[in-house]
Amino acid sequence: MQKFLDEVQLNKLVPSVFATGGSDRVSDKYGFIPTIEVVRGLRSSGFHPVTAFQSRTRNEDKKNYVKHVMRFRHESAVEKGGVLPEIVMVNSHDGSSSYQLRAGIYRLVCSNGMIVGDEVFCRRVKHQGDVIEKVVEAANDLIEIVPISVTKAIEWKGIPLSQEQKIVYAETAATLRWDEGNELIAPTKLLEPRRSADTNADLWTTFNVIQENIIRGGVRYRTEEGSRMKTRPVNSVNENVRLNTALWTLTEKMAQLAK
Repeated sequence: MQKFLDEVQLNKLVPSVFATGGSDRVSDKYGFIPTIEVVRGLRSSGFHPVTAFQSRTRNEDKKNYVKHVMRFRHESAVEKGGVLPEIVMVNSHDGSSSYQLRAGIYRLVCSNGMIVGDEVFCRRVKHQGDVIEKVVEAANDLIEIVPISVTKAIEWKGIPLSQEQKIVYAETAATLRWDEGNELIAPTKLLEPRRSADTNADLWTTFNVIQENIIRGGVRYRTEEGSRMKTRPVNSVNENVRLNTALWTLTEKMAQLAK
């Protein structure tokens, strides 16, 4: 079982969480509260960070304000169907983002985390007023309905896909990250599993394989000139959240079509 991150580890992974003020871009209405104070508030309510990363920047002056994403798991979380419910929190201190909390699912077999795309599973808290209390309240609200998405994941396990359906699914998923019509990356490459546990032909397994290949990168392809290349991992917080939620939404539509 994955261990919770302590503050020493967080400081190495996401130094922006420990910012002591907002950037010079924020307005006078911006109520600055260090993300670490929110983390401590969540921890006191039983939510503990398990993964975290922040956007990259070459500008050292911006490093403490960039957007960061953290995944939290409640200490009472129980595994069901090979997955665990989580809360995903996104924030920044440069005025580009409110506190966003989304439902997440952690798949044990591949140590992979998804973000639920449905806006029903999303809460936003402005940098105003009692932010800590509002974020904790939003997290508790979300954790009550996350089991709905866990049930959906289990339902997707029971939906078989033909090879033709998987190809169409992968082709559509590819357009979410790369320009539409880009045929350099074959859909069959996105369908290649990274472990023996992902060889089943159901919708849930296929979703996980495609999501992992798109987000983590490393998919081999050839350029038009014939050079061998590998896709890059998604390191941007914005792009990670966008792709995760878009892939979830696509999978919901695929479930409706495949039933």
